[in-house]
Amino acid sequence: MRRMSATCPWLLLAAGLEIGLSACIDDGLSGLPDRAMITAGRARGAIGLLPQRPEAPGGWAVSAAASRLGEVAVPVAGLDGVLAEVAAGHAVVIGQGVHAPAVATGYDLRAGTMTVLGGDGRSGAQPLARWRRHWEAGGLWAVAVMLPGELPVAGDQESYLRAAARVEQAASPWEAVLVYDAGLARWPDNAGALSGLGNSLFHLGDAKGAAAAFAAAIERSNDASERERIRHLAADAIGTGVAAQPVSATEKSLSDPGQ
Repeated sequence: MRRMSATCPWLLLAAGLEIGLSACIDDGLSGLPDRAMITAGRARGAIGLLPQRPEAPGGWAVSAAASRLGEVAVPVAGLDGVLAEVAAGHAVVIGQGVHAPAVATGYDLRAGTMTVLGGDGRSGAQPLARWRRHWEAGGLWAVAVMLPGELPVAGDQESYLRAAARVEQAASPWEAVLVYDAGLARWPDNAGALSGLGNSLFHLGDAKGAAAAFAAAIERSNDASERERIRHLAADAIGTGVAAQPVSATEKSLSDPGQ
């Protein structure tokens, strides 16, 4: 994807001057279209995730609401990250300081605008200078929301797997399987994702598939303590059944301070 070049005049944007952004794009990196808009269905779905009042930086309430619906919510860094996710068709919830969060649904780089949808259903194109001031007031946090089975454009492995763990805990096992399976397509050797997949498959009644996923997780883990945790998880699931509210295997792996 294309990224904002170091010469992009952010000071002019901050001053509120109306400029096109074509000169702010590094033409040596291709892939980001000059304009993009997500579908109306995606936009409407994202409205339901919006809190009715300002949210602290991080978008935790949005992420929790998305997880309950089986959707993946991952943090997005920088304006180029927001644009890339929108271009991929993903709704991006953005903080707006004293205003309630809104959804970035489209952009036009040549016109220098961002299209934003509010919780009241009203949508409009804003000059990027004005939009960025609201975003900065909100702490520059943004969360991309996608369906199970989809991947963020540039999300890191840990943030995606934390989102997968939330889906595993809050949504259905089938949605968790889709999320873990998509993550493993990008990070095939991640032991936490494999163990989470095993846990989810067991909840679906696929003990054989769960055992295979747990075995692969143990084989790919380079950490002795992690391998032992996965063995215990597999024994608890396949040997003695699964509790009604299981602890996410990925959450265990990622929350370990030794990792």
